[in-house]
Amino acid sequence: MSRSLPDDVALLFEQRIDKLPPDVKLALYTLSCFGASIDVDVIKELEADLGVRLIDPLALAEEEGFVNNLNAKFLFCHDRIQEAAYGLIAEEERCLHHMKYGLSLAKLSLNAEDNNRMLFIAVGQINLGGPSAVSNDDERLKIVKYNLAAGKIAVGMSEFHSAFTFFDNSISFLKKTHWRDHYDLSLELYELAAECALITGDVLSLTVLTEQVMKNACSFEDTLNISVKSYCVN
Repeated sequence: MSRSLPDDVALLFEQRIDKLPPDVKLALYTLSCFGASIDVDVIKELEADLGVRLIDPLALAEEEGFVNNLNAKFLFCHDRIQEAAYGLIAEEERCLHHMKYGLSLAKLSLNAEDNNRMLFIAVGQINLGGPSAVSNDDERLKIVKYNLAAGKIAVGMSEFHSAFTFFDNSISFLKKTHWRDHYDLSLELYELAAECALITGDVLSLTVLTEQVMKNACSFEDTLNISVKSYCVN
């Protein structure tokens, strides 16, 4: 899937996809939101939870030469096919698709056998959706906690760059009044993000995080952890 294709061939893919039956198009759109490939079991979980047909339509898409089903994964036959399918989703709707799939998988990850893997996939989709795709404050708080959980798992795996990304995304989903409404959660997120920033040598992020805690902390004691981390780079 590394060879480039001319733009007119890419356009041909779009035209071919657009002529497919609606359920096959929807399945390809769904698959395209996950990039070049995704595990078959993830698609099966989405099919069951969302109540939409995905597996059988993807089998038809395979017959048409758009995707392959290899080693328990659905994968596009070429990256330009994935780009074409994704490009046919209205731009303003893409974030909603990512958010829908992410929230569905995050809920399922609580009972999944390989729940860490499922949670990482789910949070990845949620973060692609972004804060603008959140429908209400309860959903927003769930998303913050999903990212927090994923970040803690990544820390336990010594994946500190990934962990920082999860914590940073978690912070981005917080409301503007988060220091007032969710003080303990906010403090925990900023301290964890600062720890990862320190470990990965991201001095700028560490400085910004420290400044926010110093500005919003309710007590001197609440500034100690992050102050020590900031002192380590000075």
